[in-house]
Amino acid sequence: MSARVESIDAPLAWRDRFVPLLLGAVTLVFHLLTTGGYGYFRDELYYLANGEHLAFGYIDHPPLVGVVAASIRSVFGTSLFAIRLFPAFAGAASVWLTADMTRELGGKRFAQALAGLVAVFAPVWVSLFSILSMNAFDVLFWTACFWLVIRIIKTGDQTLWLVFGVIAGLGLENKLSVLFLCFGIGVGLVLGRRWDELRSRWFWLGAVTAGFLLLPYLAWQRGHGWPLIEFMRNAKELKNVALSPWRFISEQVLLMGPLSAPIWLLGLAFLLAAPQMLPFRVLGFSYVVVLLTLIVSGNAKPYYLAPAYAPLFAGGAIFFERLGGLLRGKIIHGAAIAVVTVGGLITLPLAKPLLSEDDYVRYSAALGLVPSAGERHAMGRLPQFFADIHGSNRTVLDG
Repeated sequence: MSARVESIDAPLAWRDRFVPLLLGAVTLVFHLLTTGGYGYFRDELYYLANGEHLAFGYIDHPPLVGVVAASIRSVFGTSLFAIRLFPAFAGAASVWLTADMTRELGGKRFAQALAGLVAVFAPVWVSLFSILSMNAFDVLFWTACFWLVIRIIKTGDQTLWLVFGVIAGLGLENKLSVLFLCFGIGVGLVLGRRWDELRSRWFWLGAVTAGFLLLPYLAWQRGHGWPLIEFMRNAKELKNVALSPWRFISEQVLLMGPLSAPIWLLGLAFLLAAPQMLPFRVLGFSYVVVLLTLIVSGNAKPYYLAPAYAPLFAGGAIFFERLGGLLRGKIIHGAAIAVVTVGGLITLPLAKPLLSEDDYVRYSAALGLVPSAGERHAMGRLPQFFADIHGSNRTVLDG
């Protein structure tokens, strides 16, 4: 297969980049205007403490989030707005990249808008971009890597594998789950028969670069007796609830938004089966590989798969765009936008503390929802994510 793939559609004018930029800006403004919530998330206090004790690693995670927390504290302080500023930018960049990869795959304005809206409203993304944590940046690193894979295949510029290695390496210094991404893309290249990429020296230079950037954290773990292994063993045996494969998959529908499920499900099928997506089939294979790997691990939380969805949003949006071209386009396109938007507005208060505690309980009860944890402890009135967002400002000031 040729290393270079011509654009599926004619080159789009610069003004057609307006939609990704607009949706990214909307995402940023939304998160900046809603940083208050109930208080500090429990892990935010932990990461702020990491920032006061910088090291090449910590017991349960790599060092990057500690560096971010230290930077925020020294420049902006520790207000909720300050510590949630960077996650908001990560959310904006992830939405922008999602809409832009749709453009790179041949999607026009409608497809870009639809994919971007699914990303804007995906409940788990809304939650992750609402607090300071590794997970907000994890989504961004994965999405940027997927965008680069598309650019590499589309342009034939294999030197971009080196850029991929840098981003993946930084992602590994943020969260080791990027290993799932790298594994998924590697297997996806094999299943997609992209031998030209696997034979490229730039591919392997990128892999070496990512490994090199991870070395400081591995050295720290080795020097401290690999505490991460004990932490993961204890979490599996004492904390996390093991889910059946069916439960893990069904949770994806809730996390990504029930009314948006047809978009990404059809997006996966489109990436794997559509003739025009043949060069980019690695994206669909990568998702399936990561999904199966997490299920086989037996202890993965459903949100671990959240960073893998941007290509599926893009593929599904392009499918609906082309479906509209064959049928009554305005009706199909308008219905798709309306369903995603309405569904997103319904789930927003379930993903981010926009309502008071009492109003949230009444709202979730009206929807027939029951608080869940994913961990082995009894629940109160609120789901675990909301219950954990009650750290007081005094905790930070006195810390």
